[in-house]
Amino acid sequence: MQVLPINHPLRLEALEDTQLLDSLPEESYDRFTRLACHILKAEVSLISLVAETRQFFKSQYGLGEPLRTTRQNDISYSFCRYVVEGGAPFIVEDAVSDPRVSKNPAVTELGIAAYLGIPISTPDGCILGSLCAAGTSPRSWSANDLRNLSDLAAAVCREIELSEQSLVIRNTLKNLEDRSQVLERDLRTTVHDLRTPAGAISSCLELISLNDDARSQETMELLDICQESTASLLDMLQQLLVNGHLKASQGQMLDIQSVSASQLLRRAARVTRTMANEAKVKLDLTWPDELIYLMVDERLIERVFLNLITNAIKFSPAGGSVRIRMRREGTPESPLCRISVIDHGPGVPDSEKLRIFEEFATGSNTSNHAQASFGIGLGFCKTVVDTHGGQIGVEDAPDGGSSFYCVLPALANG
Repeated sequence: MQVLPINHPLRLEALEDTQLLDSLPEESYDRFTRLACHILKAEVSLISLVAETRQFFKSQYGLGEPLRTTRQNDISYSFCRYVVEGGAPFIVEDAVSDPRVSKNPAVTELGIAAYLGIPISTPDGCILGSLCAAGTSPRSWSANDLRNLSDLAAAVCREIELSEQSLVIRNTLKNLEDRSQVLERDLRTTVHDLRTPAGAISSCLELISLNDDARSQETMELLDICQESTASLLDMLQQLLVNGHLKASQGQMLDIQSVSASQLLRRAARVTRTMANEAKVKLDLTWPDELIYLMVDERLIERVFLNLITNAIKFSPAGGSVRIRMRREGTPESPLCRISVIDHGPGVPDSEKLRIFEEFATGSNTSNHAQASFGIGLGFCKTVVDTHGGQIGVEDAPDGGSSFYCVLPALANG
């Protein structure tokens, strides 16, 4: 997990990116707070998302009014902020005598006397908030209490991941439909096909939300269907990359905007995470201690990142990892950002390091789950990056494998 301060811009960006803040109640989340109260015999349970000045309750069970309706309160009332700040479970057995929280308004005004909170995070480890249980009487939390709430918190994290995958699908469909006039003939069939796996995922998630037993065999089968449908969707998106490449080769105008590099990379990792899980490859994202804004065509550069990450997964052995890194480069007058995608695959021979970026070039090395080809994708990436005035290439990774990198124009620091 990435332990970042409450007000760290990268953490707040990840929180906003989930689109869960101020969202409506959902049964798929409410079942976890009900289960927490039932299993731990607690009076209150919350899925609390900790923002900079407030905490928002994506789900609550046992709260009285007005909090049951408002589903939020000021950060000064929050015990869950300590879960975020510590990156670990936060345990309070007698709040009145605990110097860490004894003066907290939740104790002095709301009467909270006991609390147990477990971190909930994004798939790339950024802590969003807490699944917690609380009561108005002191109590000793047992090892079983900690273990049970941790299991439920892991299920909440999985639910967030599924929600984000569904969001990716909805956004993809919307973007495709918005461009339907430009790509009318090609995309009409594609959009229709995209709705089939998207519909399967939506139906499965709906059935899961109606299932009280979050660990049943039926639930696991539904999750498998979601993963298979998502993989099918990603295969179709790969075909759209080819269309994008053809458009770019005809001199398509770039829509240059300021966009967060970490947000684009996080989005690309979210789309490819199912593929990585199936290949038993871990995605490892690490950010610098700042937000870096690129000056790019967001849609095209996101496709570049998707292609680089997808290739890295394909050429990584099972049990390996794909590391995604970014750092600021250039000068104050010409600021740049370098993004690297590093795999533990067989590497790229020196004789092929330039050739693989040519259209239709193929590579000779493979992994257990990759074909001996880089295909049209890297040629597309080079076209896009070159059009932005950037640079793309591949180097040998220090500990084996390859480091594909692109250097893109950025905004100056501050």
